[in-house]
Amino acid sequence: MEFILDDEQKKLAKRASLLAKSYKPKRPEINLRFQVEQGGGLEPDWNGSACNIDTELGEKDIDYDQFYDLIFEFVEDNMDAFFEPFNQQDDDDSWGSIWCEFNYETKTLNFGHDVSYYESSFSVEEGKVKEDLAQRLINVKNDSEDLQGNVISMSFDGGGDSGSIEGGENELGESIDIPASFEDFGYNILEKNFGGWENNEGGNGNVLLNFTEPGEVHWAIEMNMIGEEGFSGTYDFEVKLDF
Repeated sequence: MEFILDDEQKKLAKRASLLAKSYKPKRPEINLRFQVEQGGGLEPDWNGSACNIDTELGEKDIDYDQFYDLIFEFVEDNMDAFFEPFNQQDDDDSWGSIWCEFNYETKTLNFGHDVSYYESSFSVEEGKVKEDLAQRLINVKNDSEDLQGNVISMSFDGGGDSGSIEGGENELGESIDIPASFEDFGYNILEKNFGGWENNEGGNGNVLLNFTEPGEVHWAIEMNMIGEEGFSGTYDFEVKLDF
């Protein structure tokens, strides 16, 4: 991949190099980072466009936006190559960042990527309700005309740091009003088995209460969970600058 600089751009590269050297960095490198949005949009770093160097006293912003913009435009002009790792996920659901190390001694640009995406998974947890609580649930069921059949299903949906049990069905597939005691049990068993189901992208599914066995109540949770996954890597090319 070529990056041919015109005279003005060569001056920018030289000035950035001299400015970085003046801070006596640990390595002859200027670090830059760009954000990749879901759907493939390229944006400046969310913390503000900056060129950083590593010094003995920590990270230092050399505050040279013109050089940052120069490299940003190069990445944007070659987006097909730079976005390839982000396109590995379906439906343009990935996001993350592209980073660059400008070595001003070798006059090369090296690039890498940090890619994030959501991964869904399905699981089932099962158990038996303790005897005293089971009898209370049985009593509530027997006193209700809506709770017909042996299996009661409660649907739930979470996300954005909130979640709720949203409705229920009896064994006949009829919509029912969920009694408070059933709903409380649903929230408690969700928290014990899938703590955090309501956070971030959250989870959704059903809590099932099975009254088939006389005097007993068995429960099951059918959970669809969405979690954030990711990977990092470097690109298999470096770019030489002529200045």
